[in-house]
Amino acid sequence: MKHLLLGSLTSVLFSFNGNAQNDFKSVNGEKTEYAYISIKQDDEITKYKFSTLKDLVECSDKILEDIHAKNDDNNKYSCVVTVEISISFSQGIENSTVTGITKSSCQTIVNAAKKLISQLNGINM
Repeated sequence: MKHLLLGSLTSVLFSFNGNAQNDFKSVNGEKTEYAYISIKQDDEITKYKFSTLKDLVECSDKILEDIHAKNDDNNKYSCVVTVEISISFSQGIENSTVTGITKSSCQTIVNAAKKLISQLNGINM
């Protein structure tokens, strides 16, 4: 029961900040993007940064599949992973950030994170 509850426990938090403070600046009013994936497992946090949403989408499969590689079959039901994905956009003086967080077992986190990326990609402004 515990494993079923843990496996189905996926929480998604969306936050929208219309005046985000980011590590990037818009150049000559052109649209710029910044994105990252942060993976927390046990006490270890790994953060991957990308200069565009397209780069994040292209690299995310490899990054997420590495979660399975780190956990053998005996551990994948008992471990818990938190994935945070953030996308920031800037154009002129407008800055926007959309962040999603999902937490699940190692067995289900890859599908949950892929779904989150798809949702955030749909918000692409």
